[in-house]
Amino acid sequence: MIAWDLGVLPALCLVIAALELDNVHIGQWMLSRPILVGPVLGALCGVPWLGLAGGAVLELFCVDVLPVGNALPVNGTVAAASFVLLAAGPSAVPAAAAFPAALGLGSVFRRVENAVRSWRVLLAQRAFHAAEAGEKIKLGRVLFVGMFAHAAVTAVFLYATVAAAGPVLDAAWDWAPASARHGIDLAYCNAPWLGLAALLHALRPRG
Repeated sequence: MIAWDLGVLPALCLVIAALELDNVHIGQWMLSRPILVGPVLGALCGVPWLGLAGGAVLELFCVDVLPVGNALPVNGTVAAASFVLLAAGPSAVPAAAAFPAALGLGSVFRRVENAVRSWRVLLAQRAFHAAEAGEKIKLGRVLFVGMFAHAAVTAVFLYATVAAAGPVLDAAWDWAPASARHGIDLAYCNAPWLGLAALLHALRPRG
């Protein structure tokens, strides 16, 4: 448990934070999509098939929404990473419980990301005003600071939420009535069908 909290989990959070930059900041090579994050992180945690399954379903849930302009959907990268880390961590949260928790964390991260974006706007404005005043601006440094801050916030958010939520979800699952666990299991088993419905909606003819 100590090795996980102080070594493995921080390292994995840093890897995911770097991948998450691909979402809108660097490259946009689709490396941050849940369908890739899930199995890659699952392989690193020794649960490749669980990572693939969770990443694929979360990809279906996120396929019709993209971070365009000021519209921030559920962060699929954070959701996929949270799912794998909760299920594969020492708390071994059941996948049926880890899945809705991961969606929730991906949704909460939208507010965090929005705050970081607002700060980055201020950073850019200060650089713009300095340039107007004739001061020399190191644009590369401004970009680096903005991206580094975003990655750092992502890593800290993942670490803090997974470390806190894992034991809580594990205990809640053990204490939950059998009927509640059965209902959550049933919802998780039907999640792929809901995801396919989202995919069909995304592929619908438009015009």
